Amino acid sequence: DITSHPERGCIDGEPVTSFELVNIQVKIPRELYRTWMQIIGCKGLSKTQGIIDTLSDYISDTGNLALLEYWQKAKAQKHKSG
Repeated sequence: DITSHPERGCIDGEPVTSFELVNIQVKIPRELYRTWMQIIGCKGLSKTQGIIDTLSDYISDTGNLALLEYWQKAKAQKHKSG
């Protein structure tokens, strides 16, 4: 729900208007998958929409964004000194 979560669909605060599609295939525990399917079903989402929604939530998490920012700064410092 974009009204309650305006950061969804944004990367670094900028709206994502187009995606280069990537095909992913992973194995996850059955119970995790079953629960996830129930949640996206309650939201009326397809599997594709559910994956996008889940990844958007994960990426928008401030702790994950802080970790990414730290990693990017450390990487830039490494390249400067190396």
